[in-house]
Order: sequence, then structure tokens, then C-alpha cells
Amino acid sequence: MPLPKAIIFDFTGIFSNDDEILFIDAISRKHNIERSKVEEVFYKLQKEAEYGKLEEKEFCERFCKELSIPLDYGLLDFKFTLKKMINPEMMNLVDELRKKGFKLGLLSNDSNASWSRAKKALDIELHFDIIVFSHMVGARKPSEEIFQYLLKNLNLEKEEIIFIDDSEKNVKGAEDISIKSFLFKTLDQIKKEILNFLDS
Repeated sequence: MPLPKAIIFDFTGIFSNDDEILFIDAISRKHNIERSKVEEVFYKLQKEAEYGKLEEKEFCERFCKELSIPLDYGLLDFKFTLKKMINPEMMNLVDELRKKGFKLGLLSNDSNASWSRAKKALDIELHFDIIVFSHMVGARKPSEEIFQYLLKNLNLEKEEIIFIDDSEKNVKGAEDISIKSFLFKTLDQIKKEILNFLDS
């Protein structure tokens, strides 16, 4: 088996907390709407946005219309303020892996609007060699298409990368096409598993 040349991470849930649950809860409480209804509408529209089929303005318009709440183009700004800032200890791990000579990357399901806010606030682009988000590709994890896009742009074979995600479904999708993958649970756990694997 070739030695890995790149280590690819998911973004939300590893480098920052997932703000979607907080957002759905906040909208449900503010407008006295059943949480399940807010969740249904949000994830339907979010999926379209992650495929790159729905831009920010239309997301807000449709979200408000379907929930019969006042139109608010600042909804996604509000959503982003609920996200905690990037985990500095994860960035320390990234820097440690870079010193070992690995290319580093992000592969995440996210919309253009959400990623635009994240990169402005978190200055994360400087730490990675490649960043692939689903809206750029028109495909979402765990589909093979998004992994193949990543490999093509890295100019690497699947045996030459390691993939880390906090979703079992996404990890399985990578493993199904023979990409060595690890399920992220905690920082200490993933650091130990990755470093042990690289030293073996």
C-alpha cells in the first residue's frame, strides 16, 4: 500500500460546531412553529444549497415563505453567529501533520453562503492545500462523484489519501471506494488513531 500523501478532513463537526440544530431551535421558538416543520423545510432547502442549486437570497425567500414568517435576508447571518469559532487544537493537529510533509484538505457538504461566511471569519484557507465543498461540485458526500473530484484535483490515487469525517455514512462512502478513512469522535481519539496509523 502506498504511503499516504494527503489527509482530508470534513469541516463542520470537526473544526467547528454544527450550528444547524441551534438555528432550527431558535426559529421554532421565535415563531412558535413546530420544530419538526422548521427542520423539514430547512434540510430540504439546505440540501439544494449544498448541491449548488440554491443561492442565499432564494434560500431565505423560500424558507420564510414555506414557514409563513416575515421575510428576513439576514437569516443566514444569524445562523452563522450561532457557530462557535474554529477549534484551535484541531488547527494544531493540521500544522503538525503539515510538518510531517502531508498535503491537507477539506471536503465538506456545505452551501456557498455558509462557506463564504466561514472563510471570512475564520481565515481557514491558509491552512489547507485544497478545499472542496459540495456546492462547488454539484455532488454531496457520500457520493463517489465528490471523492473522485477531490482525487482529480489533488492529482493523487485513492490509496494515497486518508479521509476523516464525523459521519459514519460519509466514512463508509469513502471506504466503499477503497479510501482509508477514520470516524472522528474526539480530538484525542482521532489524533491517536491517525498518528498511530502513520507510524505503523
